[in-house]
Amino acid sequence: MDKPTSKKSIYRLNDGMFRFWYRFVYPNLSQISLDYGDIVYEYISDQISDFMGETFENICQQYLWRENVAGRLPFRFKDCGRWWGNNPRTKSEQEVDILAYDHKGSKALFCECKWTNEPVDNRILESLMDKASIFNYSEKYFILFSKSGFKASLRKRANENVVLVDFNNM
Repeated sequence: MDKPTSKKSIYRLNDGMFRFWYRFVYPNLSQISLDYGDIVYEYISDQISDFMGETFENICQQYLWRENVAGRLPFRFKDCGRWWGNNPRTKSEQEVDILAYDHKGSKALFCECKWTNEPVDNRILESLMDKASIFNYSEKYFILFSKSGFKASLRKRANENVVLVDFNNM
């Protein structure tokens, strides 16, 4: 993305199997080997959805690359990935699940990926638009991805600049 201005780094395991192993299996290996898997599951079950959120973001990125190659997006992007940095207005850290930009640096696609059991509402779009306002791209587009669909009020806002992708209806 942009040239790093900080020495902070976040390293992530890219392989979902290894991420699952090191997050859930390895820390509980003793109990699992003693055949207490049911007890371990009780401890970790409320964390599975959070784990799936990152996996869902990877799926959304793969979807974007496929659409990019097929020419079905508002522009062809050069690269995409997670962005995080400081918001100079709020003096706080911000995160964009997926940011894609063109070769000229004039167009950007801002994406939010929601792995929740509730339909996504307008607040998510407003928050994403607010985050996008700190960037100086001349054209900004927004895609919201949802596991559980979208509320009617948000569906009414969909247009050529706001795209809603519901993985339930694919």
